[in-house]
Amino acid sequence: MLGVTVFRKRAVYLLKYFYGFEMPLLFFILLRIITFRDFNAGVFWLNCNVVIALTTWLVFIWMQNKETSVPAGVPFKNSSVALSASTILALVGLYFGILFLILMLPVGGVLLNLTGLV
Repeated sequence: MLGVTVFRKRAVYLLKYFYGFEMPLLFFILLRIITFRDFNAGVFWLNCNVVIALTTWLVFIWMQNKETSVPAGVPFKNSSVALSASTILALVGLYFGILFLILMLPVGGVLLNLTGLV
């Protein structure tokens, strides 16, 4: 809904919104339904970090879309809150990247064995 109303006129921000917010949000909801069945303290903090990261990305896109509020093209350039939220965004991405790399390496080995390349 937000992509149709706010980012419709600018295709670059619409793509940033889709690939940077909507797709990870849907992926995280699907992952939450399938994988994280127990809701303990670790999963709670992971959920909080993902929500902070996605909200940060959405605010950055929103502020970049408004030409009048961003003088140099970089929103919240000297803000410590934006720096900490961007750090959480990067760490969440790194965590999920390493997690899925660990999960996909055995699958890749099985596929290589099945194809006869190994």
